[in-house]
Amino acid sequence: MLARYRTGSTHDGRVIYWQIDQHGRVRTGKFMRYGRDGHRVKGQAGAINWVHAVKGIEQLADQCLFGEHLLMEHTGHVALVESEKTALILALKRPDIVWIATAGKKGFMHERLWPLCGRKVYVLPDADALDEWTQRVEELNREHGYQFIVPDEYRGMCTLEARERKWDLADMLLMENC
Repeated sequence: MLARYRTGSTHDGRVIYWQIDQHGRVRTGKFMRYGRDGHRVKGQAGAINWVHAVKGIEQLADQCLFGEHLLMEHTGHVALVESEKTALILALKRPDIVWIATAGKKGFMHERLWPLCGRKVYVLPDADALDEWTQRVEELNREHGYQFIVPDEYRGMCTLEARERKWDLADMLLMENC
Protein backbone atom coordinates (compact mmCIF):
# COMPACT_ATOMS: atom_id res chain seq x y z
CA MET A 1 0.00 0.00 0.00
CA LEU A 2 2.89 2.35 0.74
CA ALA A 3 4.19 1.78 -2.79
CA ARG A 4 0.74 2.31 -4.32
CA TYR A 5 0.43 5.67 -2.56
CA ARG A 6 4.15 6.32 -3.11
CA THR A 7 4.70 7.09 0.55
CA GLY A 8 8.32 7.46 1.61
CA SER A 9 10.46 8.11 4.64
CA THR A 10 13.45 10.20 5.62
CA HIS A 11 16.76 9.00 7.08
CA ASP A 12 15.59 10.13 10.53
CA GLY A 13 12.31 8.20 10.44
CA ARG A 14 9.77 10.80 9.35
CA VAL A 15 7.08 9.79 6.88
CA ILE A 16 6.82 11.66 3.56
CA TYR A 17 3.36 11.87 2.09
CA TRP A 18 3.92 12.83 -1.53
CA GLN A 19 1.24 14.90 -3.21
CA ILE A 20 1.11 13.63 -6.79
CA ASP A 21 -1.57 15.02 -9.07
CA GLN A 22 -3.80 13.15 -11.50
CA HIS A 23 -1.22 13.68 -14.26
CA GLY A 24 1.54 12.02 -12.22
CA ARG A 25 3.35 15.27 -11.34
CA VAL A 26 4.82 15.59 -7.86
CA ARG A 27 3.48 18.81 -6.36
CA THR A 28 5.19 18.59 -2.95
CA GLY A 29 5.63 16.25 -0.01
CA LYS A 30 4.63 16.58 3.62
CA PHE A 31 6.99 15.35 6.37
CA MET A 32 5.48 14.02 9.59
CA ARG A 33 6.81 12.09 12.57
CA TYR A 34 4.86 9.39 14.40
CA GLY A 35 5.44 7.88 17.82
CA ARG A 36 5.50 4.17 18.62
CA ASP A 37 1.77 4.40 19.43
CA GLY A 38 1.00 5.43 15.83
CA HIS A 39 -0.05 8.96 16.77
CA ARG A 40 1.61 12.00 15.32
CA VAL A 41 4.34 13.51 17.47
CA LYS A 42 3.37 17.08 18.30
CA GLY A 43 5.56 20.03 19.13
CA GLN A 44 9.02 20.87 17.81
CA ALA A 45 10.16 17.25 17.43
CA GLY A 46 7.16 16.35 15.31
CA ALA A 47 6.61 19.58 13.46
CA ILE A 48 5.04 19.15 10.03
CA ASN A 49 7.25 20.38 7.23
CA TRP A 50 7.15 20.47 3.45
CA VAL A 51 9.72 19.18 0.94
CA HIS A 52 9.77 22.41 -1.03
CA ALA A 53 10.45 24.42 2.16
CA VAL A 54 13.25 22.10 3.34
CA LYS A 55 14.91 22.12 -0.08
CA GLY A 56 14.69 25.92 -0.20
CA ILE A 57 12.79 25.97 -3.45
CA GLU A 58 9.61 27.75 -4.29
CA GLN A 59 6.60 25.51 -4.50
CA LEU A 60 6.13 25.03 -8.23
CA ALA A 61 2.44 24.23 -8.12
CA ASP A 62 -0.47 24.35 -5.76
CA GLN A 63 -0.94 21.45 -3.41
CA CYS A 64 -3.20 18.62 -4.49
CA LEU A 65 -5.00 15.76 -2.78
CA PHE A 66 -2.98 12.91 -1.30
CA GLY A 67 -3.65 9.87 -3.49
CA GLU A 68 -4.93 11.97 -6.39
CA HIS A 69 -2.61 10.13 -8.79
CA LEU A 70 -4.64 6.96 -8.23
CA LEU A 71 -7.61 8.54 -10.00
CA MET A 72 -5.78 7.98 -13.32
CA GLU A 73 -6.11 4.21 -13.05
CA HIS A 74 -9.33 3.80 -11.09
CA THR A 75 -12.89 4.50 -12.18
CA GLY A 76 -14.66 2.94 -9.19
CA HIS A 77 -15.57 4.20 -5.73
CA VAL A 78 -13.71 7.11 -4.18
CA ALA A 79 -13.73 8.15 -0.52
CA LEU A 80 -12.32 11.38 0.84
CA VAL A 81 -10.87 11.68 4.36
CA GLU A 82 -8.78 14.29 6.15
CA SER A 83 -5.48 12.59 6.96
CA GLU A 84 -3.04 10.68 4.83
CA LYS A 85 -2.57 8.06 7.54
CA THR A 86 -6.33 7.43 7.62
CA ALA A 87 -6.37 7.01 3.83
CA LEU A 88 -3.59 4.41 4.04
CA ILE A 89 -5.20 2.44 6.87
CA LEU A 90 -8.57 2.37 5.13
CA ALA A 91 -6.95 1.41 1.81
CA LEU A 92 -5.65 -1.71 3.57
CA LYS A 93 -9.12 -2.51 4.87
CA ARG A 94 -10.99 -1.67 1.64
CA PRO A 95 -8.55 -1.79 -1.32
CA ASP A 96 -11.47 -1.69 -3.78
CA ILE A 97 -11.98 1.99 -2.89
CA VAL A 98 -9.55 4.77 -3.76
CA TRP A 99 -8.95 6.63 -0.51
CA ILE A 100 -7.97 10.26 -1.01
CA ALA A 101 -6.95 12.71 1.74
CA THR A 102 -7.22 16.49 1.92
CA ALA A 103 -4.11 16.65 4.17
CA GLY A 104 -6.11 18.43 6.86
CA LYS A 105 -9.46 19.94 7.68
CA LYS A 106 -8.68 23.15 5.75
CA GLY A 107 -7.85 21.21 2.57
CA PHE A 108 -11.53 20.57 1.85
CA MET A 109 -11.79 23.33 -0.76
CA HIS A 110 -12.78 23.55 -4.42
CA GLU A 111 -9.24 24.54 -5.47
CA ARG A 112 -8.02 21.05 -4.47
CA LEU A 113 -11.19 19.03 -5.02
CA TRP A 114 -11.87 19.78 -8.69
CA PRO A 115 -10.24 16.52 -9.94
CA LEU A 116 -13.15 14.73 -8.22
CA CYS A 117 -15.78 16.43 -10.43
CA GLY A 118 -17.93 13.91 -12.23
CA ARG A 119 -17.32 11.18 -9.64
CA LYS A 120 -19.52 10.01 -6.81
CA VAL A 121 -17.36 10.60 -3.72
CA TYR A 122 -18.04 9.51 -0.15
CA VAL A 123 -16.91 12.28 2.20
CA LEU A 124 -15.82 11.03 5.64
CA PRO A 125 -14.26 13.82 7.73
CA ASP A 126 -12.92 13.45 11.25
CA ALA A 127 -15.86 13.33 13.64
CA ASP A 128 -15.22 16.83 15.01
CA ALA A 129 -15.46 18.29 11.47
CA LEU A 130 -18.65 16.45 10.47
CA ASP A 131 -21.00 19.45 10.71
CA GLU A 132 -18.58 21.82 8.97
CA TRP A 133 -17.85 19.42 6.11
CA THR A 134 -21.52 18.42 5.71
CA GLN A 135 -22.44 22.07 5.21
CA ARG A 136 -19.51 22.47 2.81
CA VAL A 137 -20.63 19.36 0.84
CA GLU A 138 -24.02 20.97 0.24
CA GLU A 139 -22.37 24.20 -0.95
CA LEU A 140 -19.86 22.44 -3.21
CA ASN A 141 -22.51 20.19 -4.75
CA ARG A 142 -24.77 23.17 -5.43
CA GLU A 143 -22.10 25.62 -6.63
CA HIS A 144 -19.74 23.31 -8.54
CA GLY A 145 -21.79 20.23 -9.39
CA TYR A 146 -19.87 17.73 -7.26
CA GLN A 147 -21.48 14.43 -6.36
CA PHE A 148 -20.29 14.37 -2.74
CA ILE A 149 -22.15 12.27 -0.18
CA VAL A 150 -21.77 12.08 3.59
CA PRO A 151 -23.32 8.65 4.28
CA ASP A 152 -26.02 8.48 6.96
CA GLU A 153 -24.29 5.41 8.41
CA TYR A 154 -21.14 7.46 8.92
CA ARG A 155 -23.06 10.31 10.54
CA GLY A 156 -24.38 7.76 13.04
CA MET A 157 -20.84 6.65 13.85
CA CYS A 158 -19.85 10.21 14.77
CA THR A 159 -21.04 10.00 18.35
CA LEU A 160 -20.43 12.64 20.99
CA GLU A 161 -17.43 10.64 22.22
CA ALA A 162 -16.01 10.38 18.68
CA ARG A 163 -16.43 14.14 18.21
CA GLU A 164 -14.84 15.00 21.57
CA ARG A 165 -11.89 12.69 20.89
CA LYS A 166 -11.59 13.96 17.30
CA TRP A 167 -11.63 10.43 15.95
CA ASP A 168 -11.46 9.67 12.26
CA LEU A 169 -13.00 6.65 10.53
CA ALA A 170 -9.89 4.53 11.14
CA ASP A 171 -10.09 5.27 14.89
CA MET A 172 -13.78 4.38 14.95
CA LEU A 173 -13.25 1.10 13.13
CA LEU A 174 -10.33 0.20 15.41
CA MET A 175 -12.48 0.92 18.48
CA GLU A 176 -15.24 -1.34 17.08
CA ASN A 177 -12.74 -4.18 16.77
CA CYS A 178 -11.43 -3.86 20.35
